[in-house]
Amino acid sequence: MKGCVRVGLFLVFLYQSAFSEAQEFKFQDTLKFAIEHAASLNSFQKELEISDLELKNAFYSFLPTFDLTTSYGLQKPGFQAPLSNSSPWASDLNLNLSEKLYDNGESLILYKVAKLKKENAELIFRSERDRLCLLVASEYFKYSLNKKLYDVQKKQYELISEEFRIVENQYHLGMKTEKDYLRFKTNISRSRLDILEAENNILRSELELKRDIGLQSQFPASFQPIEETSFKNLEEIPLSFQKTENNLVYKSILLQESINESAAELSRKKYRPEVSLTAGYSFQNSGFLGNPSSFMSSALGNANIMLTLKYNLLDWGTRGRQSEIAFIKNEIQSNELTTKKLGLDAEINQLLLDLKQLKENYLLSVELLRLEEISYHALQSDYRQGKFSYLDLATGIKDFVDAQVKLYHTAFDLKTALMKYHFYNGTLYETIFPK
Repeated sequence: MKGCVRVGLFLVFLYQSAFSEAQEFKFQDTLKFAIEHAASLNSFQKELEISDLELKNAFYSFLPTFDLTTSYGLQKPGFQAPLSNSSPWASDLNLNLSEKLYDNGESLILYKVAKLKKENAELIFRSERDRLCLLVASEYFKYSLNKKLYDVQKKQYELISEEFRIVENQYHLGMKTEKDYLRFKTNISRSRLDILEAENNILRSELELKRDIGLQSQFPASFQPIEETSFKNLEEIPLSFQKTENNLVYKSILLQESINESAAELSRKKYRPEVSLTAGYSFQNSGFLGNPSSFMSSALGNANIMLTLKYNLLDWGTRGRQSEIAFIKNEIQSNELTTKKLGLDAEINQLLLDLKQLKENYLLSVELLRLEEISYHALQSDYRQGKFSYLDLATGIKDFVDAQVKLYHTAFDLKTALMKYHFYNGTLYETIFPK
C-alpha cells in the first residue's frame, strides 16, 4: 500500500514539474494547436479517411475477384458399411475467378459518386478547418481586446489617482471643496471595479480560447495578445467579393448537387432493363485426400462468359414509384442546397457592408482619439489653474477613455471582419499560414 502511495506522489511530482511553467502561445501557435487537437476537426478528418477507403473500394470493384474455399476432415457413412478400399478422409477444394465486365453502368455511377464524395469530404474538412481557425482567431482577438481594455482601465485609474492626490492636497489646504474631493474618491472606487471586471473578462477569454483549441482549463497556458491595432494601408481593405465560387462551402454545395443527381440516376436504372456481362473460371477437386489416383484426375474446371438481361414485367409499379421517390428527394435536396447558396450570398453581402462601415468607423475613431487626447490635456492644465470644475475634468477623462475603447473595439472588429472575408473567399488558411 505504501509503495502505491509513493508511486502516486511521484507521478504527481512529475506532472507538476512538467507543467510548472505555463506554455506561452502566440497567434499562429494557438491556431496550429487547435488544428492538431480540436476533437470537432478530428471527426471531419476521420470522415475524409472513410471517403478515401470508399473510393478505393469503388475502384477495385472493376477488378476480378479470386476466391478459395477448401475443407478437410474425417467422414464416416451412417448406415452403409464402408468399402474396404474407401478412405475415411473427406476433402474439397474450390477456386473461383470472376469478373464483372458490364453491369448496366451501375459500377461506373458508384465510382463517380465515391469520387465526388471524396472531393466533397476534402472540401468539408478544409472548410471546417478554416471555420475553426476563424472561431479561434475571433476569440484570440477578443482576448487581445480585453487585454487592451484592461490597460485602458489601469491608465484611467492612474490618471484619476494622480488628480486625486493633487485634489486631496488642495482640499487639506482649503483650496478645493469637499464635493470635489468626495467625487474624485468615488471615481477611484468605480475605476477599481472597472479594473476587476476587465481582469475577469481576460480570464473568461482565456477559458474560451482553451476550450476552442482543445486544451483543458486546468492546463497552465498563457496567450500573447496582439498589440498591433493599426492598419498600414486601409485602401487595401477589400470592399467587394471576387467570386462566390471560391468559397469552400459553395464548392461543397455544387459537389453535393452532383452526388444527389447521380444517386437519383442510379435509382432510375433499376426501372429500366438491366444488362450485365460476366466472365469466370472455376476449379473444383473433391476427395483428393487418400485417393490413390493423381490430384488432377478428380479435378474439374469450368470457364464461362454470361450475358444476362433482366427486365421486370410486372411489379405493380413498385420500381416506377421508387424512381419517382428518388426524383422528388433529389428536388427536395436541391431546394435545400439552393437555400444554402442564397444564405451564403446574403452573408457575404452583409460582410461587405460591415467592412465598409468598420473602415469608416476606424478612421473616425483614430481622429476622435487624437482630438480627445488634445482636449483632455488642455482640460487638465486649465483645471489645475482653477478655470474648470471637477465635472469638466471628469467628463474629459471619461471622453478620452471612451475614445480609446472605441478605437480598440473598432480595430479588433475590423480584424475579425477581414478574417471572415478570407474565410468566405476560401483563402483563410493560406492567409494565416503563408508559405
